Amino acid sequence: MAEDSEGKTGLIEIPASEILDKIKKGEHVEYDHVRVVGDLDISKLELPICENNRKIVISNIKLIMCSFKGTSNFQFINFEKQVDLSGTQFEENVSFSGSRFNGTATFNKSRFIGKAVFCASHFEGDAEFRQSHFEGEANFMGSHFQRDTYFALSQFKKDAIFKGSQFEGLNLFNNSKFSGKTTFSVSHFNKDVDFSQSHFKGGANFIGTRFSGNILFTESHYEGNLDFTGTHFEGLADFRGSKFKGETIFMGSHFGREANFKGSQFEENAYFSSDFEGSTNFIESQFKGKITFHGSHFKGDADFSQSQFKQDADLSGSNFEESANFIDSQFKGKTTFREFFKGDAFFNKANFEKEANFSGSHFGKLAVFSESSFKEDAIFVASLFDGPANFDESQFKGKTIFYWLIQRTCSLQRISFRG
Repeated sequence: MAEDSEGKTGLIEIPASEILDKIKKGEHVEYDHVRVVGDLDISKLELPICENNRKIVISNIKLIMCSFKGTSNFQFINFEKQVDLSGTQFEENVSFSGSRFNGTATFNKSRFIGKAVFCASHFEGDAEFRQSHFEGEANFMGSHFQRDTYFALSQFKKDAIFKGSQFEGLNLFNNSKFSGKTTFSVSHFNKDVDFSQSHFKGGANFIGTRFSGNILFTESHYEGNLDFTGTHFEGLADFRGSKFKGETIFMGSHFGREANFKGSQFEENAYFSSDFEGSTNFIESQFKGKITFHGSHFKGDADFSQSQFKQDADLSGSNFEESANFIDSQFKGKTTFREFFKGDAFFNKANFEKEANFSGSHFGKLAVFSESSFKEDAIFVASLFDGPANFDESQFKGKTIFYWLIQRTCSLQRISFRG
């Protein structure tokens, strides 16, 4: 071992060449609280080569609470045994691009000051990055996580790139903070994913991503734009209590089971032209920007009771195959419902402050508008009611246009027309 010296950090300093020499000899590399001085470039070592031109490292790598002063190059390495870099700080850029971790890869509480590049890396064992800090760009594009992945309580100060990555096991990103742009587009999560209480400040891109298990985004915050265009949610999609401060897009998304947005807040425009196979829950949600569900398909019960639509709401061209519940909801902008309600439709105690247009709607079963309030125009041109319609004790303060076809009974008791 080279002669040790103590640097300004209080850590014992060792040259990078000492670690490279051990790796070359196949010896275990185990250090605790040391500072590695100089560039660490394994690619320059003469080591056996496996498939895909990866160099084989048979050493057990364990560097706990260490610091790397120079750049670190671990590209295209096949790590046969575990790699443990817990609490280690990389002061310059570090790259594990194209490498394969056959054992557990542990980076818990590590800090990456420069860029951290893991592009096209393969993690055959668990990948552990709990409470890690990425000060520079974190690039995991095209990586493959064969087992469980842990990024809980981590911080990404700049862009976090996971585009095209494959996650085969359980995935924990809960309580993490993403300050730059976050990209998970065209990635595949094969099992459950937890992003609960995470904070996305720079926008998040999940375009074309597939979630085969349950996905938790409960109480998460999104300050930039959020894009789930063409995303597939095959399990439970739970966004309860989330806050969306930027534009939110779910165009062409598919929800295979329950979609739960109860108590969520949308500060800007939101677009949900989506397919909902299971029940849909938007109870007590707030839409402060324009909202569209144009052309959406609700195959299970859809519950929007006590929700607030503060600008225009467009639900035209949507289909509700089961019950549609808008009880006690508040519509403060122009509202358009031109759709097919195959199940019961409940609008009792709803409040429409601007034009409410139900022209061309088809109510297949019970339609309840009792105790609702229409403060401006209420339009029901060419609406079809196959089941009973109840408008008891409703108030119409603007122009009211009823040009409809009622197949069964209609109750209009104690209605008030002021327009």
